[in-house]
Amino acid sequence: MHLSGDSPLVQPYRMLLRLRSGQRMQELPQEAFYSFSVIFSCDPATRAAIHEDFLKFLKGVEKRVKASTPQEVHQLNFDLLPWSVSSEES
Repeated sequence: MHLSGDSPLVQPYRMLLRLRSGQRMQELPQEAFYSFSVIFSCDPATRAAIHEDFLKFLKGVEKRVKASTPQEVHQLNFDLLPWSVSSEES
């Protein structure tokens, strides 16, 4: 399911999908998926560069997916969250 970024359902959909993906990882054997998580410290320019690099990566993913034959469904998550500021500050 794909929702446009301005849909009022995007936020609840993302949250439910994240919850379900955690459940799915518990159901599958560890060798059936790849999961990575890291918390790091950097400056704002580096954070912006990481974001830009990920957007470039997504363009490459999109090309590959469009050229591929649909046989399986996969999920890809990427979160670049600030932990050092409160939600009121961001």
